[in-house]
Amino acid sequence: MFKFKRFMWMIIVILLLGAFILAFKMRDSFISDTDVNMYINDKDISYELVEYEEDISKSFTKNEDISNIKELEDISPVIVKVKVDSKSPREMYEWTTLTKVIVEEVYKGELDKESIYIFEPFDAYSTNPMIYSLDGYNIMNEDSGYILFLRDMKDSNYTPNDTIYMPTTTQLSKFSVNGDKVIKASNYELKYSNVKKQDIISSNEKIINKYNNMKENVVNKYITE
Repeated sequence: MFKFKRFMWMIIVILLLGAFILAFKMRDSFISDTDVNMYINDKDISYELVEYEEDISKSFTKNEDISNIKELEDISPVIVKVKVDSKSPREMYEWTTLTKVIVEEVYKGELDKESIYIFEPFDAYSTNPMIYSLDGYNIMNEDSGYILFLRDMKDSNYTPNDTIYMPTTTQLSKFSVNGDKVIKASNYELKYSNVKKQDIISSNEKIINKYNNMKENVVNKYITE
């Protein structure tokens, strides 16, 4: 009887050890598909521009309501110069990517933190991989600084901070400090690698000209002055 119980305990221990080993192997083989870097660094992945289907004013100010830098400044509670924190993960959620940035300078708003978190309207499909964004918004690159026009909102779930930020508009709230102008993108399906360095992605010359004019004013005011 004692030998039988001992044998059963040995079987149980072996099964438990096997289960633990299998669990660790599955954990180590798991590849997260929520890291945006998996997609933006893929040279073959395609890009799709998505127009906001709901009333955009619930989340963003309409781009057509902004005609000059003063109007953009007036409606943006926070204006900062930032750089992407390359050491932090960039997790994708539905319709958005959460990006941590290092705050290099504050032009408007009361910020007492060296870094903040921003929701960027940029996402990707994990099945049949494709990148898409709202109104041609393009995610911030790690090798450039940016002037951002932001609005704040309460955060209780996504970050360690009490506040999270998002662009005031989808097109006119993020300007790289390099001064490069946006060029027209193809009207047809395009590879994201071809537009990766662009501030916004658009085939509409009117939108591109408006953005480039705004960017010139922003860079002249906040960078070159």
